[in-house]
Amino acid sequence: SKLMCLNLDVRYSWEISKAFFDEILLSCCSLQKLVLGEPGHLLDTTLLQRIFSKNGQTLETLRFGWSYFGLSHNQPMTLVKLILDHCTKLQELNLECFDLPHDALSQLVSGLSPEMKKVSLAGNYELTDEHIETLVRRCNNIIALDIGSYAQGMVYYHYYDNISKLTDNAITSILNHLFCLTELDITGCPNITLEKVLELESLPKLQVLNYGLRKESISKYLDEMPGLMKKLPHLVINKKVHDNVIFVGDRIAKI
Repeated sequence: SKLMCLNLDVRYSWEISKAFFDEILLSCCSLQKLVLGEPGHLLDTTLLQRIFSKNGQTLETLRFGWSYFGLSHNQPMTLVKLILDHCTKLQELNLECFDLPHDALSQLVSGLSPEMKKVSLAGNYELTDEHIETLVRRCNNIIALDIGSYAQGMVYYHYYDNISKLTDNAITSILNHLFCLTELDITGCPNITLEKVLELESLPKLQVLNYGLRKESISKYLDEMPGLMKKLPHLVINKKVHDNVIFVGDRIAKI
């Protein structure tokens, strides 16, 4: 098949068989964009190896749904190795809510192509400032970066969890390397201070900033929030809208 774009995020389709998935995926040999979501239990690293070996040289966008992550203890490293070994042309990677262990994240950020444009590692709670420094130093052409703190709730539901390990040092790394950045998500990162976020004013191309915490965690921040809109009036603040998030300012982008 010469299919270039394939979205297999088939939510609520519980009766889809593994044979159906295998037939579609293994017929592709020139994919440029691949989205793998529900039903995630039908995918495994053996199947992914075959897919990546056939499409790795053309694949530019790879996105996983969080429910795919049914990997056992040694499989995250295997998955990361498959991506790095085969998908050498990637420009966009979404591993949101994979809960990758520290070592797998270290391997990933050390091996991604410097040509990466969009990266989402949101909801990976082992993500550290050191990982961000390695990533942005290596991939300094990133234009969209999502490193917020999400959690897996009820069916197909993300909420902000406020347990991120990231600190102001992550912002320093971004400021030092990502001069092309247009969109940044640091929602749910309680150790990143408002004062440090205001320094993002110096990024010349930044257009969208997602920033905030869950209501029960940030009462002390509420009086400071208007300062963000005042200092960064050129940005669209909080493009992602959710009832459990405190939004900064009064301007919310339409999704």
